[in-house]
Amino acid sequence: LLFSALNTLEPGARICLSLPETTSRRAAFLRHIAASGGQGDFALFDGIRQIPGWLGAGWSHVLIARAAHARGVAPLLVCEDDMLPPANFECRLSRITSYLDGTEWDIFSGLLSDIHPAAHISRVERRDGLTFVHLDYCMGMVCNLYGPRALAHLARWSPVHTHAETETVDVWLSQMPGLRVVTTLPFLVGHDISATSTVFGFSNRRYHSLIRSSEKRLAQMVARFEREGRR
Repeated sequence: LLFSALNTLEPGARICLSLPETTSRRAAFLRHIAASGGQGDFALFDGIRQIPGWLGAGWSHVLIARAAHARGVAPLLVCEDDMLPPANFECRLSRITSYLDGTEWDIFSGLLSDIHPAAHISRVERRDGLTFVHLDYCMGMVCNLYGPRALAHLARWSPVHTHAETETVDVWLSQMPGLRVVTTLPFLVGHDISATSTVFGFSNRRYHSLIRSSEKRLAQMVARFEREGRR
């Protein structure tokens, strides 16, 4: 997808954000999708290259969000090309979208790269063999399904001071007023540790322990939430 193609987005679109020069990452993504039983209907969007890299990644997500919001295309699935889908990706995604149809949500997060200690869980439900966790926090852009409110908020991202710690696009998403996030435990997708980060330039292996710790911390939060709910 080029920028102009965003003006023809249709309901049910799936977009994979990828830099055109990172051919090995693109090829790996397509292999992983095929191996997962994926339908092969992800449109590869040529992202923006900018220094620092997180700015280019952020503006790429924003362009997608603005086009989708303008056309009323929601929900919209957007992933990055180092997403690692499970073998039953399509089956799980179908069960997730069915669940979301019956609840209120803004973002379904396929992978929360880091859980803040202040994140608040409001509900835990088990349905169709999956554990759904409702919370007010979202961090990570590897794979997200966006509702209309989230697309509108994402479309307004505009960093002022270019401080990565406080102004990345996922920090902006996590600050959305009244944010309603749903995720699954375990997470829907993984992160390809064999890839090199196009945002920060180091191996994705540096994210591995962070993501594992995030999932473990969420599991502990869910256990505490359910334990306190039974009192």
